[in-house]
Amino acid sequence: MPRSEWLPLPGGLDHVRLTGDRPAMRTRDGRFLRLHSVPDGAATGGLAVGGELRRYLRRIAHVATARRRDLAATRWPEGRRDIAVVGRDHLASALARELRRAGAGVTRIRPGATLGDGTVPGPHGEDTIPPPGTASDRAARPDAVVAVLDAAPSAGLGRWLKTLPAQGVAVLHGHREGDHFHLLPLAVDGTEADADQVRRRRIAASPAGPELDSWLAAPPAPAHRLGDLARGAIVSSCLTVLTDWADDAPGLAGHRRTLRVLDEHLRLHTHTVLGFDEPAVR
Repeated sequence: MPRSEWLPLPGGLDHVRLTGDRPAMRTRDGRFLRLHSVPDGAATGGLAVGGELRRYLRRIAHVATARRRDLAATRWPEGRRDIAVVGRDHLASALARELRRAGAGVTRIRPGATLGDGTVPGPHGEDTIPPPGTASDRAARPDAVVAVLDAAPSAGLGRWLKTLPAQGVAVLHGHREGDHFHLLPLAVDGTEADADQVRRRRIAASPAGPELDSWLAAPPAPAHRLGDLARGAIVSSCLTVLTDWADDAPGLAGHRRTLRVLDEHLRLHTHTVLGFDEPAVR
C-alpha cells in the first residue's frame, strides 16, 4: 500500500495534504477544503516538524474545531437541541454518548427524577403519571425526551411519555420484547401512534392476537442484555430519527409513522403505524 499523503491534525479527527499544488484538508464529515497560506517548504517536507509546520497545523486544527462547533449548532438548532435521555443502562449510555458527539445538548435523567412538573416513571412498571404542565416550568423541559432502554415495555412509562408531545416535547421511545427491539414512531405533536395504539394495532393485525395480548400485558424481562452489534444498530437508528427531526429533514414525516423492529438476527423491519382518534366514551 502506498504511503498516504494525508497527515492527521492534532486530535486526529481531520487530515491535511500539503504536497502537490493543491493543499487541502479533509474534515471529519468527509468534506474537502482548500488550504491557503501554507508555509513555504511544507509541501516538499522542507520544514522541520516542531517548527513552523507544527504551528500551522495547530492553527488549522483550531479552525476545524470551531467549524465543527458551528456546524453542530446549525444541526441542532435552538428549540431542537436539548435532549433528555431516560435511564442509565448500557443502551441509554451509548445513545447519550453518540448524541453528544453529534453536537446535541444531552441531559441524563433517572427514573424517579423530576422533569418539568413531573416525576419520570421507571422502566419496570412504576406507574406514576406526572400532572399536566404549567407555563411557569416550561423552561425546565427539554426539547425531546428519549426513552430507549434495554428493558421490557412499561405501561407507566408509556403513559407518561404520551403526555409530553402536548407540552411541546418530542418523544422517541423504544423497548425490548424478548430478543426483538421495538423503536416506536417519533412523536412530535401527539397525532402519532403512541405505545398503546401501536400495541392495539399489533394485536388486531396478529394471527395470534390473544397470545400477543397476554405477552404484552406482562412481558418477561430480557434474559440477557443486548449485544454490541444490536446496540450499535439501535443507536444508529435513533440518531437517524433524531437528526432528521432536528434538521426538519424530508424523512421526518416517515419517522412519525414508522415502527422499527430489530430482530434476533439484526434484521431491521419497518411497519407503517398511523395514529388515530380514540372513540368517544359512551
